[in-house]
Amino acid sequence: MAKNMAKNLANRLANSLARDITKDLASRLDENCAAWKSQSKVAWLRSGALGDLVVGLASLAEMPRFFPRAKVTVIGPPLWTELLDPEAMPFIEQIIVVTRKSTRGRCYHAHGTGWIAAEGGEQDLVELMRGFDALVNTNTDSYRYGFVALRAGVKLRIGSAPCEMAWLYHYNAPYLGKDPLIHERDWPLVLLEYATPGWRRFMRSTASSRVVLAKLLDSSRLVREWRKQGLPNLRHYSEQRAKSLTGHGYDKYILVNPTSSRREKAWPADRVRELLLDLRAEVQSLGLVPLVIGALKETEWLREVAGAEFQIMQPENLRDLQEVVRGARVLLTNVSSMQFIAATTQTPTLTVVGRSKSEIWGPVGFKDRMVRAARTNSTEEGPLSIFEDEARMYQSITVEEVKQALLPMIRQPLNARD
Repeated sequence: MAKNMAKNLANRLANSLARDITKDLASRLDENCAAWKSQSKVAWLRSGALGDLVVGLASLAEMPRFFPRAKVTVIGPPLWTELLDPEAMPFIEQIIVVTRKSTRGRCYHAHGTGWIAAEGGEQDLVELMRGFDALVNTNTDSYRYGFVALRAGVKLRIGSAPCEMAWLYHYNAPYLGKDPLIHERDWPLVLLEYATPGWRRFMRSTASSRVVLAKLLDSSRLVREWRKQGLPNLRHYSEQRAKSLTGHGYDKYILVNPTSSRREKAWPADRVRELLLDLRAEVQSLGLVPLVIGALKETEWLREVAGAEFQIMQPENLRDLQEVVRGARVLLTNVSSMQFIAATTQTPTLTVVGRSKSEIWGPVGFKDRMVRAARTNSTEEGPLSIFEDEARMYQSITVEEVKQALLPMIRQPLNARD
């Protein structure tokens, strides 16, 4: 009986908190910009694989709005030194490279369009963060770096943690738990806009926050703005460079990226090849060339699709990849980092979606489209593993479905992009 009473009390409290948060959903964009504007040395932190980094770029681009006087330090994995161009984001002063699960980092300073390592090698991350005015921790599924900032004495800490850990941040955003139905681009934006100071930062539990998640997204000014833009431009591009890499000028080729981190997470290679052969005559009639693109380690997979009929592209670095993607009329890809790279170049993209939740990992460019499996894949034999389910989802997508979605994009000449 006592357990039931406690459970009922907890439910009433959660419902009460949800109502309170609903009343307090007004955007804090102006309030937070006013409160943080005097900070001069700010760290913005995001770790993860390539897709995690690229999709978080909208939040990084917002730093000058919230911290107009600050020079920003980006903290994260070595990939940041390849992705970011100091000339495109001049507010970034340095990058502190931290390898996975390490407690040490190394500083890199701007040098032309790239980054050069500072002398002295790696240092303790706590020591590197001493003297920072603020930390924005966009790793919303982990607050490990919040403790690093606490030990370093960072005066203004902004992030998202459960209500019992909200003391770790001076401004705590509504905590949504693992895999909420919010896009990975939008979550760090919501963090900036709704991070709340004072006692209210302790009142954002997972249950109550998720109750009002849809309303929170609808009311977000930052999310609305970035849904129109996609992701920020990362560098100045050169048509001459793209042509030297591909052999073709801007708007003279389409890109097909058939690969992913594993075979089960990709539309089958034989379907991609069948699609290319089916479209070959029309693509040629439009004066376009199909290019099959992937990483250096994916040669065998790419050859399965390209055969002897189609050219293979394997850019040697991220800069060259961005240059090639920038010049394409359209990109066809699976759910992968490639769709987000394309969003930074404003290249129209068709994403083939299997098991992934498009609400979390779907395409973000305003010209982007997607084709996804329309059915579930339960079987009479019993439940499928995640990988089996993913493979069956991709196998359920037909060549005709993708063809009909891709054709209008191929036929539309690429308009001038800013």
